[in-house]
Amino acid sequence: DGNASIARLMVAQLIPDISPGVHAGNIAVANFDYATLDRPGQPVRLRLESTVVRVENRDDGVAIHYVRDGVLRQVGARHTVLACYHSIIPHLCPELGEKQQEALRYQVKCPLLATNVLLRSGEPVRAAGTSAVHCPGRMHANLYVWQGNTAGGYTQGSWDNENGPMTLFFWGSIAEPPGDLTLKERLRGSRARMLALTFEDYEREVRTVLDGIYGPYGLDVKRDVLAITVNRWPHGYAYWYTDLWDPDFEDGAWPHEVARQGFGNITIANADASAEAYTHTAIDQAYRAVEELSGV
Repeated sequence: DGNASIARLMVAQLIPDISPGVHAGNIAVANFDYATLDRPGQPVRLRLESTVVRVENRDDGVAIHYVRDGVLRQVGARHTVLACYHSIIPHLCPELGEKQQEALRYQVKCPLLATNVLLRSGEPVRAAGTSAVHCPGRMHANLYVWQGNTAGGYTQGSWDNENGPMTLFFWGSIAEPPGDLTLKERLRGSRARMLALTFEDYEREVRTVLDGIYGPYGLDVKRDVLAITVNRWPHGYAYWYTDLWDPDFEDGAWPHEVARQGFGNITIANADASAEAYTHTAIDQAYRAVEELSGV
């Protein structure tokens, strides 16, 4: 579920009134009372729809400037953890040293595309005998048969029902523009192309691929495709190093190590801080950041 259940379980631990009785077995379907997120007087307050635009050290802590409902607001804190993209931090904290800003800008997110398709019937897919298809050169590199999901109290029926509908899942990154480009230029180019495409472009691609794979097995894309949902992830996975494009840095001098250094009452924690796009590393970085603040 894209780590949604982890985030919901964390919120439920921090603000128990949001969903009394919630646990790992029902977290996916539990109702949350969002009015409890930002109540005065409680130990933890979460403020949604509030975009931070500036974070600056003060003698007595940190000043955080944010925009909510079109109004610029400010809140003070003794300490602050920035858990956002590395590349945005130099814009939020322009007083950072140039060396650290350069290290933060080294991170260029990998754009990802996830498209779900609902078919009227899974019969053509079963007739083809496929569970996954690799599509080299296409907009989505891979196509998977979604065989039902049960997690956190949510249950989706399996595609084993011969007469029932079926969900297919397309996944990949759009190819970058042609030319002699570095890896980071390729990632930026892929993101630009993904955002420039219309829904009709994605729909045409999906129908073309499905017609080519399953048309011979009886799929009629005009009749059998019931729904398409396109999920664009412009800033998806954290950038990881490659032997081809990145130098071999010395220990302690890798860009993510320089980038995550604390400054004043501010420290940094996110997947970028480990140069690895996975939940466990983000948790490790959060622990490190809080430990750093304990010594400030």
